[in-house]
Amino acid sequence: MTLAAPPPAHPGWIEPGPSRGHSKAAALVAEQIAQISRHWDGSRSLSAALDELDQLHGEASHDNWDGHGGHALDPASYEHARRLLRALRLAYPSPEVSVDADGEAAFDWVFGKGRRLAASIGGDGRITFAGIDGPRSLRGTDWLSDAIPEPLVFALSKLATRRS
Repeated sequence: MTLAAPPPAHPGWIEPGPSRGHSKAAALVAEQIAQISRHWDGSRSLSAALDELDQLHGEASHDNWDGHGGHALDPASYEHARRLLRALRLAYPSPEVSVDADGEAAFDWVFGKGRRLAASIGGDGRITFAGIDGPRSLRGTDWLSDAIPEPLVFALSKLATRRS
């Protein structure tokens, strides 16, 4: 049995935008949001995925890092991957993290037999994903901006909340 938290009310928000408020109440809200973000960043599964990404960042910092001609991890792809992991936070299971031969950060989720999703994120913020849900396939390409792209949120939600 897989336990998954339901998607948040506004799934995929990466970070709140800069505050335009100048009152004491606005400053208090901004500090509370920062505290919540620090708490989420310390969650065990997210922390492990971020640590894994950081380790790969060091290992894949030069071409041919894998001994098979793999390109170095694109620094912008690494930054986008960190943003995406932080956005996933507690709403979805933490993925396995790797680096594709083309230098893009990659994520893999296994939700059970015949239910998995793979995604990669390029230096330009393009996210490409493909998955299977039994006999059905899920795939798409979208761009990381201020939120996780809706097609990826849909795919993760569908796979994470369905029982095996």
